[in-house]
Amino acid sequence: MNAGRFHHRGRLLASGHLPRRLTGIAQVVVPQGALVSPLVLEMLASAGIPLVREGQETGGQAPSNASADTAAAPQRNGHLLVAAEVPYELVGRATVEGARSGKCPALVETKAWEQGSVGWGNWLSADAGRRLVHFGPNPELVASVAMLRWAIPAASVQSVAQASRALSAIGPRVLAVEMPGRTLFEARHIIGLMAG
Repeated sequence: MNAGRFHHRGRLLASGHLPRRLTGIAQVVVPQGALVSPLVLEMLASAGIPLVREGQETGGQAPSNASADTAAAPQRNGHLLVAAEVPYELVGRATVEGARSGKCPALVETKAWEQGSVGWGNWLSADAGRRLVHFGPNPELVASVAMLRWAIPAASVQSVAQASRALSAIGPRVLAVEMPGRTLFEARHIIGLMAG
């Protein structure tokens, strides 16, 4: 960070990459093709901090939740957020492979459930087309909170078959997947099912 600019060089900007306090940051700069999580967009918008892509002029505007940035806002079936309790390598690989193939572009967020649940609930409630796939050790808790607190249809699953049945039977917007124990194929397939 220099002179009020926070420069992130990675291909993904998630909330964990930002400093704990945003005071003193005048703008956040990311590479041209970087993905930016919806939670980061909300954090920056509420703090009035513009998101700038390398090579672009600053417009002086903070990002909106409905960003015009197509890399950060997948257009297929609304938005899909893939969240993980811890940074499971295979979940990251499955998401990157799906986005690369164009089958399931998704935003990725790695955060403990207690820290991310409020932001994820607000993000889901803002648009009926948004969906969440959460990988973690307590899928029943995630599904219960989604249904009881957010009033959003949810299902807790352990396999691709269960995910497929849940999607056809109740059409959940939140799919909580038990981890660890899933394979790369299962993670990729479950993310693809939620993407549509």
